[in-house]
Amino acid sequence: MRLGRLVRHGSKHDWYRNPETGAYQAVPRHNEINERLAKRIVKQLSKPRE
Repeated sequence: MRLGRLVRHGSKHDWYRNPETGAYQAVPRHNEINERLAKRIVKQLSKPRE
């Protein structure tokens, strides 16, 4: 499942944007992230930008 496209690299996070909804979300660059955070990222990228 692909929800976003890479917009830019930050120092510790990468920023993704969903072209269909216009939503932006920071995603931490770690080897592993917990499931709760992963679900939140998916939820944020799935909803339309206000």
